[in-house]
Parts: sequence; structure tokens; C-alpha cells
Amino acid sequence: MKSLAVLAVLVPVLAFSAGCTSSAPPVAPTPTTPQQVRTLWTLPTNLVGTPEVVGDTIVSYLREKNQLRVAAWNLTDGRVLWSADAETSGQTPGMQLNVDTVTVDEKSYVAYLTKQSAGTWRELVIADVRTGQQKAPTPLTVWPSSSPYSCSDDNAFCMQGYRESAPNKEMNLRIDPLAPSLATDHSDGVPAGSRGLGQDIFSTSHRSPKGVEKLGRMANDQVVWQRPYTDVFGKGASSDYGWEWVEAHDGIIVGLGAPQQCHATHKSGKWAMTCDFALGRVVGLNHDTGATVWSMNGGSSCPTASLEEISTADRIIACHSTTAKATYTEKRGRWALKSRMDRTELIALSQQTGEVLWRTDLGTETGEGSDNNFVTSRDRMVLTTNKKTMVYDLATGTATSADAASRFMCFRDRPTLKLHWLGSKGRTEYTIGEDVEPCDRNGKAVKEIPIDWVPAAGVDAGDGRWLLPTRGSMTLVKLV
Repeated sequence: MKSLAVLAVLVPVLAFSAGCTSSAPPVAPTPTTPQQVRTLWTLPTNLVGTPEVVGDTIVSYLREKNQLRVAAWNLTDGRVLWSADAETSGQTPGMQLNVDTVTVDEKSYVAYLTKQSAGTWRELVIADVRTGQQKAPTPLTVWPSSSPYSCSDDNAFCMQGYRESAPNKEMNLRIDPLAPSLATDHSDGVPAGSRGLGQDIFSTSHRSPKGVEKLGRMANDQVVWQRPYTDVFGKGASSDYGWEWVEAHDGIIVGLGAPQQCHATHKSGKWAMTCDFALGRVVGLNHDTGATVWSMNGGSSCPTASLEEISTADRIIACHSTTAKATYTEKRGRWALKSRMDRTELIALSQQTGEVLWRTDLGTETGEGSDNNFVTSRDRMVLTTNKKTMVYDLATGTATSADAASRFMCFRDRPTLKLHWLGSKGRTEYTIGEDVEPCDRNGKAVKEIPIDWVPAAGVDAGDGRWLLPTRGSMTLVKLV
């Protein structure tokens, strides 16, 4: 996140009155830069996904005894306002679980799924963010292909799924929080049997050898364009192996795709796995036609941030690997690294043309890489290569060595949560996000919260306050 510096300009106003002198203009207070972090409260809780701050309320999923719940807290003191059981959708478990909210007529609402009181379908709940009071007078019964999310106009919730009245027809649904009903959506959505990849981009569910997966764009309930996924990202590429998309600017939308990068083999009673992480491709597509404007092989997001998180309207920040291969052997049910060779550079590209704006060599690594996962902002990235931690200016690529006094924020992976995937009896591991923790250049935890990294690590709560998803808790801090 960016820190905005405030510039106060004093404009003297002279008041004139017959027979008297003008009074001195009032002196405006000099703006001050926050010097310290004050902790307002810390609340133990096991968050799932990224919490949202809506006015004076925090809302988020959380885990409770290996179950998924949704809850709201009072922003001022962290007091729990309400909580309820929640369920998953048919969305791939690889996508992080997050609640979404909309605000209409100065009232805010949250949407989530819960078990049907009888049967195997799900109920879609639209609730007041502050009170948890449900808005629908009758249950909204769905078989959800996706979780509910805020429509592009931010005035309703959208989702893909099936209605009881048409159980064999997948639809794009729109739910007005003021008068909840399962209406057909004609603004957002994806074709039936497809998955939304973000930024109005979708991929079809057809796979080889019986079909061809298509990449496309949909707008106003119409397919604008579509083309074979492999034509865009190369042989063997599929959205099954991950994707990232950056918001379109001046008619160009940027995406990342790849084929399956790791392959396991079984020989002489032993398992082995080889991976080639340089098979990814970053492309710039014409948003209106889908035509490839530029392409870069060996492209990927960097370890500490996605393309979307650190790119700007005129600059795409990515990692570019000429070699990124690794082999693993199976030991006691886990993969153990056998060999590794990684030659990578940090690179900035023009979103419009793919022209290289700057590039910085990250060097060559062999053996185990760094486990450090530093928080990154749109201005700076922190990476450890060959046991040396550097801070990179993302406007220029200039690198500065971190010293012993440097303080950062580090991500800490939360343990996966095993939940019942829609329609399955067994439990599936879900990605539930990361917590943050103050750390030094070696990634070791420290107590001091670095003030300059708080905006990048937290959720803006207004009035100089930031909500930090700290380890096993939430912490509200104020910059003073």
C-alpha cells in the first residue's frame, strides 16, 4: 500500500475593514510525519482470509475447531458483535477464502454460504455487517459454483451457481442486498461451466484430450472474445496450474499462466520429482480483442507479492528466470530437495508494450533457498538471495543492502484448514492466507513494529489506524 504524504499550503487571507488594521492570518498547524506505532488492542482469533473494515466494523471468516465461521467485531475495542457457521462453494480450494461486502444506501452487507436446514444444497445469507441480521425473508437456496462476491458496480452480490427451479442449468446470479432474491446477472459473470479468473476474464472447463480449454473475456452477459488457452500461454498451459491478472489500463490487460511445472516418477520403488519453474509466461493482451500485444517467457510473480499487488498503471513488476530447475526425492512422505539451480532477475515492463524499463540481476542460487517472506509494497520489495537481504526500489530497480538495524514485516503462512468441499464427504485442504509479524533482515521475529511497513502489511481502518492480521490474532494500531 502507498503512504500518502500530506502537503499543507498556507494561504494568507487579509480581511479589510474601514478605520482598522487587518488582523494577522491564523497559522495553520504544521503537518507531522508519524513517528511511532501505538497498539490500541490485540484480540486472539484464528483468521481465515483477509479481514475487511467497513466503517466501525471488522468482518472476516475465521476457523473455530476446524470449522469455518464468519464473524464481525467492533473496530473500537475488538468486541465480537456476532458470528455464524459458514460453508464452502464449488470453487477450487486453491483460491483463498475471503468474505466480501457491499454498501448500498449507507448500509453495509456481507454475503456468505451456510448449510441448508434440510438437504444437501446451500443457503445464501445476506446479512447486515454490524448486526448479522439476515435480510432475505425466505431462504435463498443455491448450489454454489463460486463464493458470493461484490459485483463490479459494488451495488450487489454476484456468484455462479444453480437454483432449485433449474437444477441442471448453471447461471450467473445477482443478489440485491436491499431485496434479496436470486436474479439473473447480466453485467458480471462467466459462461456456464467456466471459472472466473478475475478482471472479467474466464477459462472454460474443457480439457484435452476431449476438449480445448479456452481463455476469454465476458462483458454485459456476452462473450467478447475467446481463444485457446495454450495459444496464449504455451504448450500444456492450463488455468489448473494457476493464474494472475492485472487490471486493464489503456486497453491492455496483463496475465500470467503456465503449464504443469512439476512431474513425479516412480522407479525401483522410489519416487522422484522434477520441476521447471521457468515455464511461466507473462502476456499483455488487447482487452477488446484478446490479441497478444507482447509476451515474455520465463516470467512469474516474485516470491513475496503477486503481479497485481506491486504493479502500477504503467509498470508491471515481475521475476524473470532463465533457469529455475529443481529435483526432489521422497523421504518419509515428504519431498526433500536433491538439487536446484535458479537464475533470476527482477524486471519492470511497460504494460502497454512489454518494453523492459529496468532489470536487476538477483544472482544464481543453488541448494535451499531463503524461507523469508517479506511484506512488499508498491514502492519497495525485500528479497533474500544467497543469504543476503536487499531492498529494491520498484521505480528504478536500485538495490540497497539491509543492515542489522533494518526492520520489516514478514508473512507467516497459516496452517491449512480442512473443510468439506461442496458435494464431497471427505475433507480438502484450503488455503486460508497469511499473518504478519515484525522481523529483522534474517526473517526472525522482533517486537518493534516498523512504522514504514504498517500500511503495506495492514488493512486501512481510517484515522491513522491499521488492522494487522498478526499471528493467531488481530491487532489494531495507530500511527502517531
